[in-house]
Amino acid sequence: MDRLLREGNPPTGQLASPKPQYKDVQTNTWEELKGEGGASYVKDKAVLAKLADLESELATIKANQLSGDQKVQLSGTKVVESAPVTGIKTVTGTVAEVFAGSSRKANRSKLVIRNLHQAVAIR
Repeated sequence: MDRLLREGNPPTGQLASPKPQYKDVQTNTWEELKGEGGASYVKDKAVLAKLADLESELATIKANQLSGDQKVQLSGTKVVESAPVTGIKTVTGTVAEVFAGSSRKANRSKLVIRNLHQAVAIR
């Protein structure tokens, strides 16, 4: 039966608490988690290699985005269920819901508002 690692000097009257630890599958022994500033980590070569690969891949993606070379493939469909509705809405000094036509359109994914008045701002 394996024994967990426990702290060396428990407070008086208390049992020794287990230390943060992991079982090293290569040596089949319990290893204490160690880290900087109280943080815990497991030094696992496979995990470190995957992180290095991920870091490299992210750097490539970032470089491609900055240069404009990032290739993107979109998939899926956007079905237009009905024709677009246009209209004019006059809004006074009170809060009002803005929609085109006589009522709000179900499942609308985009609404474009264009202010043609040069002196009045829309907020």
